[in-house]
This record gives sequence, structure tokens and C-alpha cells, in this order.
Amino acid sequence: MARISKPIDLTPADRHELEMWARSQTIERRMADRAKIILMSAEGKTFNEICLVLNTSPPVVNKWRKRFGKGGLNGLMDRARPGTFQYKRLHQSKGVGISKIQTGGTL
Repeated sequence: MARISKPIDLTPADRHELEMWARSQTIERRMADRAKIILMSAEGKTFNEICLVLNTSPPVVNKWRKRFGKGGLNGLMDRARPGTFQYKRLHQSKGVGISKIQTGGTL
């Protein structure tokens, strides 16, 4: 039996942003897939249908549905991981520079 999920209500602004992410040729694929998971969930698709279309697993679908429910569009962004370097863009008048910022762990 297909697992039916609770419907996700999207605001028009969220739906528009997610549709742009899903169609984008320049956004990372993982972000496009997350947008597609939320859009398909909002359409009432089952976990199994989403998994088949996106070639993913039910735990992945569940994870991104929960994260969107708690944090909206910001919940779909990657979280900082301990012990790794995060790159922060520094906007300068002559271009864009990149600096390393240590977020935790040891060198």
C-alpha cells in the first residue's frame, strides 16, 4: 500500500520560487530535486510516486518534507557540517573573493 503523506500547503511565493529551482539549469541538482519533492508533495503525490520519478528513497523524501515544514525554503538549504571549512564570498569592488572560515574541528 502506498504511503500517503500529509498535504503541504504552499504560499504562491513559495510555489513560484520552488518551480524556478526545479526548472533551473544553473542550480545544483540536489536543490532542484528538493524543490521537486516539495512540489510533488503539494500536488498530493505519494511517497512511492515521488521516489520513482526522482529515483530516490522514502527516507530522503521524508527528510526534505520535514525540513521544509520546519524551516520553509530555508529548511531546504544545506546545514553547516562540523569540522569542515565553509567558503564565504566576499563581495569587493574589484570582484568576488573567497575566504575560508573554519566552522569547527581541528586543522
